[in-house]
Amino acid sequence: MFFPAIDLHNHTTASDGRQTPTQLVQMALAKGLNAIAITDHDTTSGVKEAVEAAKGTDLFVIPGVELSIDFAGELHMLGLFLDIDNDEFVTTMQTLRDGRVKRTERMVQKLNDLGFPLTMDDVYLHAKGETVGRGHVARALAAKGYVKSANEAFEKYLAYGACAYVPNARLSLEEAIRLLRRIGAVAVWAHPMQTARDQMTLHALYEEMKSYGLCGMECFHPSASAGEARMLEKWCMQDGLCVTAGTDFHDHPNGAPFGWAADQLDVNKYDKTAAQKILSHQRWIE
Repeated sequence: MFFPAIDLHNHTTASDGRQTPTQLVQMALAKGLNAIAITDHDTTSGVKEAVEAAKGTDLFVIPGVELSIDFAGELHMLGLFLDIDNDEFVTTMQTLRDGRVKRTERMVQKLNDLGFPLTMDDVYLHAKGETVGRGHVARALAAKGYVKSANEAFEKYLAYGACAYVPNARLSLEEAIRLLRRIGAVAVWAHPMQTARDQMTLHALYEEMKSYGLCGMECFHPSASAGEARMLEKWCMQDGLCVTAGTDFHDHPNGAPFGWAADQLDVNKYDKTAAQKILSHQRWIE
């Protein structure tokens, strides 16, 4: 049986990744991947370029997005197999992007108040796509020499609860899942272990998400240990939800290498229904 090499979580310059959509497709072809999802933060502006770059090749580009969720901490939802031209979705994404700009302006002001002369123009030098966020602010701080690295900027100033942190414009958990389901997308909880490491908290959130129509979880992610990944996988398999793997690739120095996820997940080990939910594309499970 064919073992497809897939990676369902990748970022481009459309949000805070360092590779253009075309470059990401070229990297996927060079690595021999069969399918990748483009999942930029609150935007799908890189999807069409990636699809075009993959034309005439054997690479399947999955339209996706990573939505920011209103939660006391870090909780993201992947939307896979999106209709990126859906009117409701397009309007919602624009609202979220507008909120990201306002949030960034507030972060810049906080940094100014802390004694770091920084402007939005400085930030936009590092933002090549439609969305702007903390990653771009962190790079601007590093470029100005105020910190040694973007990682230091996050740790000292921009992480949740830090002195220059500002909450993002976000959908509620229920809004995000129901929106994705309404437009026919697959709603997948991204990197659950970055949300919480306590099993009881994770399972309570998982049960809540299921009540809203959750389709699956990103069980295999660099933030999850092998044991944690198997725990999440077990929950999904017991409930007939999809199990996905994502590198969460940004091309950051401390991130997992491109295509990491392709070595983590063999869709053939799951039953046919689960495999269909993973890719919704018959050719990968024949």
